[in-house]
Amino acid sequence: MDTLTADALAEALQEPKKALLTKVLRTMGPERCAAILAETLTLEANGGLLVQAGDRRRTPGGTFLHLVRQQCTRQERARLFPYKPATPPREPQGPAAVTPPAAVTPPAPVPWTLDLWKGLTPMHVTATLKLVLRELPESRERDGMVYMALQHEPRGLPKGVTLESGPLYLSAPGKQWKNACTKAAQIRAQGTPALLIVEAHVSTRDGVLVGVVKGVQVVEGKAAAPTSPAA
Repeated sequence: MDTLTADALAEALQEPKKALLTKVLRTMGPERCAAILAETLTLEANGGLLVQAGDRRRTPGGTFLHLVRQQCTRQERARLFPYKPATPPREPQGPAAVTPPAAVTPPAPVPWTLDLWKGLTPMHVTATLKLVLRELPESRERDGMVYMALQHEPRGLPKGVTLESGPLYLSAPGKQWKNACTKAAQIRAQGTPALLIVEAHVSTRDGVLVGVVKGVQVVEGKAAAPTSPAA
């Protein structure tokens, strides 16, 4: 197999930032970059990735660099994407007009809208979600993956905060999910409830929360308390 070059990488990704791709190749090496390129092309073939705001798709080059940020070490990230502090505003020259202080009024309550987050500089993180399944959802299997449609119902929120319920689409490797279901069935066969504690990587696609299962832990739940006979 030919060694991956910055020109080949730029052509495959249709990315004009060839200098940055060259830096990525030198920092991470051609083998790691080739693996990330293959992952990028797979994601593109399956619809691509949305930007953090969720209003448009990333370019292939943007997806590649997003994966690079996730998979490089802290030292590599500092070299490839150095932090640039914001430029402080320049002080006005000459005498400035003095504005009389305005009357202080208490701030109005802020509505719970997405505008509260707009304008903030995103920080890259790897998000995971943990959920508990007390019963097995309906699922379908295709190409070695199992797909489930769940409905998230937010509970236990701080006072005065509300979140709407919404769909959560979950997928899991077929073998991993079948092993978890088998263990749950063995526990239930003993007359004890089984709980599936699922940890998943999460993202959004077309306005929907999407998760890919990272791990499943099957544990025994608490049996229902026996009801006393009516007098």
